[in-house]
Amino acid sequence: MKKHSFNKITIVVFVIWTGYIIYNMSKIIKQVGFLPGLIIYLFGLLLFCGSTLFFTMRQKKNRPKFVKSRQDFASSDFKPSAKPSKHLTFHLAGVTFPCYKDGDFLRQDEISDISVDDTIHLEEYQYKGEPAYLVVPDRTDMDIGVVPAHVAEMISNEYAFHKAEGYIKKIEEVESDNPKFDCVEVVDIKLYLISQRELDKLNQK
Repeated sequence: MKKHSFNKITIVVFVIWTGYIIYNMSKIIKQVGFLPGLIIYLFGLLLFCGSTLFFTMRQKKNRPKFVKSRQDFASSDFKPSAKPSKHLTFHLAGVTFPCYKDGDFLRQDEISDISVDDTIHLEEYQYKGEPAYLVVPDRTDMDIGVVPAHVAEMISNEYAFHKAEGYIKKIEEVESDNPKFDCVEVVDIKLYLISQRELDKLNQK
């Protein structure tokens, strides 16, 4: 079930209440006079806005930043196969979309089936004519998101011929602004980029 935003409900109530007062303003003025009627209106407006601000701030204060984290239950033993030229950590993008490899599957469902420390690989594709990268867990072989655009640009410009290895560093369930989800699972990725030279050294041993 979708949760309605408190602020949206407040705005609707405020518009209806204001319209009702304006519509009946002439009756109020006839009964109590212009100045008393205006004072009554302004007092009610101030009271309503104050109550709205109080409950909105209270709701924000009580809202958790995240619901639960799966990082607490795992510590990675992952080691790259060779000395990396670059390692980085990033938040996975596009986690609320359907899977690119098969649109019948949702990435949120795929994320719920994986675990922290699961190994991943990248699969390159084209997005708006530019190189982009799917993040795919090795054991499910279905994309759970994409590398953020600024990271993808760096990889394609500087590390295009490097092998990408990595793992799921953290999975967190957080409250969502997306009306389709009450909560979404977000993912942090640890990625290592290894040059062909380093891989060749490994093969020579």
